[in-house]
Amino acid sequence: MEERAAARRCAVVLVAVYAALALLLVTEQAGRTTNDTRLELTEEPGRYLAGTFSLWNPQVSLGELQNQAYGYLFPQGLWYAALDLVGMPGWLSQRLWSVLLLLLACEGVRRLARHLVGNPWAAAAAGLVYGLAPRHVTELGVRSAEILPGAVLPWALLPIVQAVDGRRRPRDAAVLSAAAYACAGGVNGTATAAPAALLVVFVAWAVLRRHLSWRFAAGWAALMAVVNAWWVGSLLQLGRYSPPFFDYVEDARATTWSSGFAPTLRGTSNWVGYIVVDGERWWPAGHLLSYEPWVVVGTGLLAVVGLVGLLRHRGRFRVPLLVSAALGLTCQVIAHTGPLDGPLSQWLQDLLDGPLAPLRNVAKADPVLRVPLAVGVAVAVADAARVAHRTRRRDRPAGRVGAGLLVAALVGALVAGLGTAAAPIVRAETRTPGWGSCLATGATRRPSSPSGGSGGSATGRSRAARR
Repeated sequence: MEERAAARRCAVVLVAVYAALALLLVTEQAGRTTNDTRLELTEEPGRYLAGTFSLWNPQVSLGELQNQAYGYLFPQGLWYAALDLVGMPGWLSQRLWSVLLLLLACEGVRRLARHLVGNPWAAAAAGLVYGLAPRHVTELGVRSAEILPGAVLPWALLPIVQAVDGRRRPRDAAVLSAAAYACAGGVNGTATAAPAALLVVFVAWAVLRRHLSWRFAAGWAALMAVVNAWWVGSLLQLGRYSPPFFDYVEDARATTWSSGFAPTLRGTSNWVGYIVVDGERWWPAGHLLSYEPWVVVGTGLLAVVGLVGLLRHRGRFRVPLLVSAALGLTCQVIAHTGPLDGPLSQWLQDLLDGPLAPLRNVAKADPVLRVPLAVGVAVAVADAARVAHRTRRRDRPAGRVGAGLLVAALVGALVAGLGTAAAPIVRAETRTPGWGSCLATGATRRPSSPSGGSGGSATGRSRAARR
């Protein structure tokens, strides 16, 4: 009875927090359409989506090859087209899309953590930590298509976890997992494929430990191939005609200079968030989360709590969570150059500028690290709650004081961390009005990287300004 009451209280608080975040997102620059990847998708979604069935777009200059425009067909394009049909203004469709992504990310990890940990408050904290992760907040209003795969990732993982625990039939789990990931879109091949590494780790571990069968793994892999075939096939077709795109965009030095250990653990490894163009922050939220000292400290506290909780976790899924976190961290930091870079960093950068060019933007692997860290937050909160409960039942004043201090410190770290992570939303700095006036300008160079290395590649940044 007490647990149900606690769950109800938690649900009320969580709905209030969701409502507040939604209101802030909807009212930011109300009435104004801002630049979120594709302006045409907001203004004329039906016409734009109809044009994505052809690689060639004759309506621009002398014509052009459309770069992965087909990836907007589902679900993002369907969202805008449906709301346009009912007469909803483009700017409001845009804001509601941002709200949807934020709530999907929060609820997905909350449900996953509730299954793994049980404590409703711990699960709610984990969901908010994941939904308000710096990478999500940074790109929520400027490049939402890239964070969509991360938002649906926990929904694709949850059925697999339930199947391992015997809470769901393996066949149903495979179908539900693939169906959830079908909603990841296909706007950017690397951004869609990279988070799936987390699912592969869990499935491989479950099969090797004989929690699930090889038939499950084969069926799941086949379903994943089917639901992603539409954009993979289109991408391969585009590659037959496209010029060497990666020769004209940011290089590996630009994409890895900001991916040191500290920024990566906090979730600010995306190099674009550090750029200033003609005195204006390219991505306002990313710049705030990357450079504002009190925000850096707050989001750093969340990373520390998540890491400590993850290392303390002794549940069944400890191994795949740790392996996923290590994989997500390594993929982002291994090519970073700085005072403490590894012996392979320069060689790996050469590979990222060569045969591994599609993987050059290493920050796209962030969800593989972020989900385990969010679960770690849930573990830390649940452990603290258990310690406080046990201590309260014992008549030891000193123990109660110590437990109270522990809980107070953890709550303070979470409140401070979540408050700073949400700062761009609260301050209405998640969007830009557009960058048409910036296209002819070069990007200014920051004096130093967040990990003490060089300021990055000026060539890569100027290329970004032209994108």
